[in-house]
Amino acid sequence: MSFAVSIAVAVIYYVFLLAGEPLGKQGTLPPFIAMWAANVFFCVLTAFLFWKAATERPFTSLGRLIARIPRRLPKALLGLRRS
Repeated sequence: MSFAVSIAVAVIYYVFLLAGEPLGKQGTLPPFIAMWAANVFFCVLTAFLFWKAATERPFTSLGRLIARIPRRLPKALLGLRRS
């Protein structure tokens, strides 16, 4: 199981990295941000997982986590637009 998770994480990272290249070349995002986005995402994810492990808090079930996204996303987007 651990090997499969490792391969899945590597593939997801690679896809993120490949997706950043055309975004930078086309000018959709600045090239620096486009190429570093995958590294920043996985750095934040790693910090979160370390924090969860250090505090020994249980993970929220995936269903509950996904159910929270539609409620919080509009608020987060509105907050970004007002800035």
